[in-house]
Amino acid sequence: MALPMPAVEPVTRAIFFFSCRSMDEPPAPTSCASLERSQSDIDRYGVDLVNDSVLHHETHALHQADIVDWVAGYRDDVGDLACGMVGPGRLAEIETIVQAVLEQLDRRVAPLRRDLAGEIILATAGGTREAIDPVRYLGNRSSGRMGYAVAAAAERRGARVILVSAPTALAPPPRCELLPVETAEDMHAAVLYRLPEATIVVKAAAVADFRARHVAADKLHRDAPRVLELEPTEDITRSVAEHKGPGTLLIAFAAEMGFDIARAREKLLRKGADAIVLNDISGTGIGFDSDRNAAIFLTQESEVHLAESSKNEIASQILDQVSTLRSHRLLLQELR
Repeated sequence: MALPMPAVEPVTRAIFFFSCRSMDEPPAPTSCASLERSQSDIDRYGVDLVNDSVLHHETHALHQADIVDWVAGYRDDVGDLACGMVGPGRLAEIETIVQAVLEQLDRRVAPLRRDLAGEIILATAGGTREAIDPVRYLGNRSSGRMGYAVAAAAERRGARVILVSAPTALAPPPRCELLPVETAEDMHAAVLYRLPEATIVVKAAAVADFRARHVAADKLHRDAPRVLELEPTEDITRSVAEHKGPGTLLIAFAAEMGFDIARAREKLLRKGADAIVLNDISGTGIGFDSDRNAAIFLTQESEVHLAESSKNEIASQILDQVSTLRSHRLLLQELR
């Protein structure tokens, strides 16, 4: 008999909790032996288990014993259940569960990996939108996943994260301060406003290079050919380089049709960044609007190839390089 999905996770968790109890206690109503009960009984567990005081007690006891610390940070959703009831016990979104698992793996498997503790990371993400008329805009295919992955990974490694985000369909990373913006001008203002706090700036957003010089007051109609006059948007990376403190690291991003290292390094020097992450957007299955990516982390002196992987893994590798760059800079300061 198949269990309805919203009930599986709470039932599975309860079975684990109660199985950790002393074996001489009566079996809990959610033990494997009870799965022969009626479908309505199983359906009801989604709500009953979450509200069960004994389950809450067991959860706390096992957490105190350091047995189930891996569930910290994960909570069931509240909403419509398969049984027709409404309440807590609904299976959380898969992205929420995956994020919670990644957080706990980072904290449990690598407890000493808090190399960004004390850092304040100002990150940007998403693709900006530049209005043409009240309903249309110039935009790009950026999903924001790379910037969000960097923000989440940095927080897990001990940093305080300020995330300036253009519109995306993503849930905000846990414990990151989110500043939503829409246009390049908005993002430019938000980044410069919070820049004095930052020790590291990661410019992962796909900022529009151009905007309409004149935005129509009313919706444009398809009654005649149109000529759209464009003007450049603000160069946020260059502005950050001009206004940041002497110890603040600036990590830029470059999206290019192929891994043109010479062009990316020229951009690195022209923008005044400390490093640049070169992304190849010419292939399929990686880069824009994908869960996977491949990149090259470039400084003036070095290049590190980050092989194709999930954006979460690429984010972790980028931060590895940032942490190394920070260590090198501190060492140079001590030697002077």
